[in-house]
Amino acid sequence: MVVQSVAVSIQNLLLSIHTEGLRAYRFCSSLFCPGTVRKVLGAPEGVGPQALMTVSYPGEKLESPVRKPFESVVFETILGGRE
Repeated sequence: MVVQSVAVSIQNLLLSIHTEGLRAYRFCSSLFCPGTVRKVLGAPEGVGPQALMTVSYPGEKLESPVRKPFESVVFETILGGRE
């Protein structure tokens, strides 16, 4: 439950950062090498880092990517072989 709660919190934080006109990026290195992250941050052994984030002011205006139509990336499947 903790991991899911952290993930939702991070998503909300990223959306809030974007709303303020800033850029942010989430790194998942804390999940692959938590010992290294704890050491670099000076965090105690009992701390389980879940994510690292960078936040910055944008240096240039980027164009929004062209998004695929919703129907081209989402599909429905019926489990159990029902038609």
